[in-house]
Amino acid sequence: MTAPRAVMASISDAQIDLEDARNVLLQRVAAARSAGAAWAAIGDELGVTRQSAHERFARQVRELE
Repeated sequence: MTAPRAVMASISDAQIDLEDARNVLLQRVAAARSAGAAWAAIGDELGVTRQSAHERFARQVRELE
């Protein structure tokens, strides 16, 4: 059985929304770092350790600079 087109399109829409949200999060992490926020503070906001936040975002933040 083939799924209705609207249902399939919603999957694509959700993927785009997810990518947009990831980009917004990266921009906000970069802004926080530019404002002097420590990785520990960013990690606290994300509910992860300082190390996890750093590993997830540091390279991408440097590339934005």
